[in-house]
Amino acid sequence: MVDILVKLLLLQVTVADHRLQYAMMETSDEREQAFIEGVLAVCEFFEDALEEIWEGEVAE
Repeated sequence: MVDILVKLLLLQVTVADHRLQYAMMETSDEREQAFIEGVLAVCEFFEDALEEIWEGEVAE
């Protein structure tokens, strides 16, 4: 169980890092801005999913 928790934690850190990097990007190009917003939405989705998995694993 510890192995899966470590992997989940590493994945969560990676997703959070990507979210932060994309959040700092600025562009005036609408297509690039749409892409950045899409990446941020995906990162948020993954963070929420990882949090639910984490809580489920810790509860066991």
